[in-house]
Amino acid sequence: MIFLFFLLALLTLATALIVFFFQKRLNQCSEELKDEKWMREALEAEAVNNIGEKWQKESLIALYHHIITRYRLIEERLEQLSYKYMKTNPEVHQDLQSELSNLKSEFISMLPDLIHDDLFYAFINIPQHIPLTIVEKTILFLLYSNIPTKQVATILAINSGNLRVKRLNLRRKLQNYASEIENLNELLAII
Repeated sequence: MIFLFFLLALLTLATALIVFFFQKRLNQCSEELKDEKWMREALEAEAVNNIGEKWQKESLIALYHHIITRYRLIEERLEQLSYKYMKTNPEVHQDLQSELSNLKSEFISMLPDLIHDDLFYAFINIPQHIPLTIVEKTILFLLYSNIPTKQVATILAINSGNLRVKRLNLRRKLQNYASEIENLNELLAII
């Protein structure tokens, strides 16, 4: 009888141990499942964010191309009109040149709104504490987007010589932060 009681107690203890280890393993699996679910949700959110950023970058580049094309058409049309009327009416020519100058100024004033810091630093992937002016950010952004240097100079309303100097200064500035910029060689090759 004592033997049966002892055997029953031993069997109960073994069952309790099996249940305990099963419950422990079940809890571990549950935690792993929660971790995997959290990681999956984080990766899905990151993928959605990356798709959004990619779309935003592509939209911005398309907008730049559209603005550049529109600016060139306006400039060509103004040149045609000014040449046509220049001989007979110099005042009209001056008005057209003034209008072109106003359009350039308007476009230049739009640049800070188009290239805001979040987009710039996500697109270019350099540390945010590196002090870059809006012109330097614009140059870097446009060149990184494979916009030809002639178009970059047109966008910034400067000549190619001035752009060359600005690019050289930007190269030097970025080289001062060489240890902090992972893709420095790629950036220097673009600039």
